[in-house]
Order: sequence, then structure tokens, then C-alpha cells
Amino acid sequence: MDKDTQHGFCANCKKTVTYHYESLDHKKELIKTVLTAGLWLPIWLFLTVARPKICDVCGQAFQAE
Repeated sequence: MDKDTQHGFCANCKKTVTYHYESLDHKKELIKTVLTAGLWLPIWLFLTVARPKICDVCGQAFQAE
């Protein structure tokens, strides 16, 4: 088991499960930022900080405690 494995309670599975964060394609976000003359930058920063947690059992997003 990985040392950075994280656990949380999934309401969909109704049990404690491991989870991972949804990945973000930074190249695509950079292109959006350049094409919008920087207007996309605050959204990109928010998406980077507030990545949803994805249950490894059911694949649904959830709030880990």
C-alpha cells in the first residue's frame, strides 16, 4: 500500500474507502489561459486547489473528512 494513500467515507458506498484526486490537464489549461489573455488564470488556480476526491471503489466524487 502506498504511503500517501488517503481514506475517507464515501456516502455512495456507505463505507470508508481509499480515494484519489481527479487529474487536471495543465497543458490544456495553459492554452485556455493564453487564448483568453489571462482571464482563465483564476479559474485554473481554483481548479488546481479544489480538485474533487474520487472514490476508488465506485468512482464517484465525494467530500473526505
